[in-house]
Amino acid sequence: SLACLLALASAAAFAQQPAKATPIDPINWEAGIGSYKILDGRGKTEFTFNGTALISGLKGTIKVEGNLKKEFDDPKIKRTAYFGKGKIIVEGEWDGIQVFGREMKGRFSGYGFFRMVGEFDKQLRTGFYWFDSTPNEKFLWYTQSITIQVPRDPRQVSKPRPRTGGG
Repeated sequence: SLACLLALASAAAFAQQPAKATPIDPINWEAGIGSYKILDGRGKTEFTFNGTALISGLKGTIKVEGNLKKEFDDPKIKRTAYFGKGKIIVEGEWDGIQVFGREMKGRFSGYGFFRMVGEFDKQLRTGFYWFDSTPNEKFLWYTQSITIQVPRDPRQVSKPRPRTGGG
């Protein structure tokens, strides 16, 4: 009957709807010295630093605060670089936001990949990163390059191994 056909079509359409999106779990970070890059980002990030920031392929907005000077701007290749000390807030989509410097703190809420490389500061610390969902669980910002999916996939989360000395 027509009623059965409509009910089946409705059930099939309902079954094909996409699953609910993964909840956004922002990543936060702080380091005395180091570098990071947010690749293929979509969302909002805000960060403070003393150094250089390069923003590539932005489709969105940039707000700059503090003592930051625009050192490079090429709309043709969609790259802008800032140098100094201050805060940058980026909203939209971008190919990459790369930051080198000191006194770095930030937060990224959205989708993308966060690649970081730490350096030892004067107190031999490299920094930390953590997620809003687990603010008391801070992970070490290692000196080798690591890439983290944001939001993180719970199936890929593992506890960091404690650091030990020696070989």
